[in-house]
Amino acid sequence: MRLEILSAESLGVRGLCCRVEAGARVIVIDPGVALGIRRYGLLPHPVQIAAGRAVRQRIVAALEGATDMVFSHFHGDHVPLFKPNPYQLGFSHLPPCIKTLRVWSLSPAGQSFTSQARARDLMDLLGPHFQVAEGRADGPLRFSQGVPHGVGGPPFGSVMMTRVDVGGRVFVHASDIQLLDAATIDRILDWAPHWVLAAGPPLYLGQLDAGLRARAWANARRLAAGVGTLILDHHLMRSLAGLAWLEDLSSEVGSGLFAPPTSWAGPGSCWRRSGGNFTRLCRYGQAGTRSTHTVRLVSKRSPHRVISGTQKLRRLTAPRHCDADIDGSCLDASPLSAYT
Repeated sequence: MRLEILSAESLGVRGLCCRVEAGARVIVIDPGVALGIRRYGLLPHPVQIAAGRAVRQRIVAALEGATDMVFSHFHGDHVPLFKPNPYQLGFSHLPPCIKTLRVWSLSPAGQSFTSQARARDLMDLLGPHFQVAEGRADGPLRFSQGVPHGVGGPPFGSVMMTRVDVGGRVFVHASDIQLLDAATIDRILDWAPHWVLAAGPPLYLGQLDAGLRARAWANARRLAAGVGTLILDHHLMRSLAGLAWLEDLSSEVGSGLFAPPTSWAGPGSCWRRSGGNFTRLCRYGQAGTRSTHTVRLVSKRSPHRVISGTQKLRRLTAPRHCDADIDGSCLDASPLSAYT
């Protein structure tokens, strides 16, 4: 199995898109991207716009070689849109092969009016290939029933999680759960994953009160203790408070999360400044128009031991991200990815 993370807040955009190679299947999950079109009355910085363009290109390239596409829900940073704003992924960007892919989706029933309208647009585009997948399984893929988007209910709705199993190695994509629902964490742990990619809590929102923050913390600790590799991004990385929260979590659970790089990605929102947060896997960052990456692979049992045996951080310079093989070796620079 090979995992590539194509979009996330720590990569300079809003989204949580990934590409998974699972034998003969190549699955692209949540092919969407967005920027905060107006934050505090300001448009995105040109550096952010350039990052968004690069992410769109990566997603389109991933779709060209895919066999399956998954929509966890219908928010504009997770699906292509019929009428996108200038910073989103639109139908016009999609490759012709999009209409030949197997498409697995959350049911639009019970979602917001906007989400239902987006689902109808996707159904019109994709025709009979669009399938409601909640509770279903197909080959290496298994899909959850709808779970709460954050706290759930109107206007948040629900999301669908995806489990990919190849030879007993299990990856789970848990977009927008925000670690706020204990039953959702139970479901993930029941799936016995080796890797989990999930959205952390939106600490930048004032309505996330002390009780919800404590709940997210407890759920994060429980999830980190129960999986091999936990990758938290998305809502969590829209503020520096999220980075501090993740560092504190790393210290408490011993996950091998490293301090942020000293050079920032650019003068945009603070959630775009540091590189990614790969709990128990790696840190990476961006500087200027090129990206400098620091990669370290750590053992869950001994967070200070480097699996590759190098016993030091390895620095790579690359146009995008970096490759890492969690079975023991660092690879050449290319889209951020790892073999499980």
